[in-house]
Order: sequence, then C-alpha cells, then structure tokens
Amino acid sequence: LTDENPEVRELAVSGLWECDDRNLVAPLMALLKDDPWEHVRAAAAVALGKFCSLAETGKLLPRDGDHIKDLLFSILENQQETVEVRRRALEAAACFNTQRIRELIQWAYSGTELKLRISSLYAMGKTGDHTWMDILIAETESNNPAMQYEAAGAFAEIGEEEAIPYLIPLLHADDLQVQMAAIKAL
Repeated sequence: LTDENPEVRELAVSGLWECDDRNLVAPLMALLKDDPWEHVRAAAAVALGKFCSLAETGKLLPRDGDHIKDLLFSILENQQETVEVRRRALEAAACFNTQRIRELIQWAYSGTELKLRISSLYAMGKTGDHTWMDILIAETESNNPAMQYEAAGAFAEIGEEEAIPYLIPLLHADDLQVQMAAIKAL
C-alpha cells in the first residue's frame, strides 16, 4: 500500500478485496484522501465500500463507520475530485442510505456525466430502497447496455417481485452481460 509505484498501490488495494480487518480502514482512508493517483483513490473508495457494509450491519466500530462515511461524503461533494473517484465513493457510501446519500444519488442520476449516472443506478441497488423502482424500471429500456446492466443489478439488490416483468425482456438483450445480470436478478 505504500509502494512508490502507483500501479502497485492500486493492485495492493484491489488484492485486499476479501480482507475485512479493521486495521485496513485508516490506510485505505489515507489513500482515498491523499494519494496523488486517481486510480489508487478510486480503488480505495471501492475497498472502503466493504467496510461501509460492515458498519451498517454492526460488524465495525461505529466510530470507524462514521469516519468512513464522513470521508466518502466529503469526496462526493468535492467538485475538484475526478469523476472516477466520486462515482466509486458514491457506490461505496450508498449502503448508508441516509437522506444525504439519496440526494447525492439523485444528483448523480440527474447529471450529464454518464459514469456518474451508471454509478447512481448501482448505488440505488445498494440502498436496498424500493423507492428507486420507477427509475430502475425506466432504465431497463435504456439504449445504453451499462445502464440496463446496473438497473438489473439494482433490482437484484432490492429484491422486489415487481421487477420481474421488466427483467424478462432483458433476457433477450443484445448484450450478454445484460442478459447475465437479468438472470442473476431473477
């Protein structure tokens, strides 16, 4: 995690995807906050997503969860931060499902930046909140396979039977990944 080569740092963070040791929280937060390389910061945001889930399920100290949430929110609200890092922070923070995260998801979805829009659909699923269903249903008819894929994934996370009639047509989508996401969601 402290190697001088940014690609090594990025791979190190990605290689820790299974590890949920709370001793990683501080180093990952430091990388997200201070690493000069965007890909390292984005990887750190993704890795912190696991700890967000642990915090929400009571398997991480509340103070650690609060520190992570505060950092992710500050990254999301930092207009100087890159789109890639902000989108990964949104995805990671979504499981907190606070009013603020719902506002940030809506902001990302309503914007013009496609990557943020795609991440907003992923984040909708991570909230587990059925109030996003109308948006997700509409996105099953998107011309963009990435939007369809994330809508199907969000349906899987939310688990509402109401999604079934909208997932079935995705089984015949031109994109194999969209088909697979629909199968998984069903």
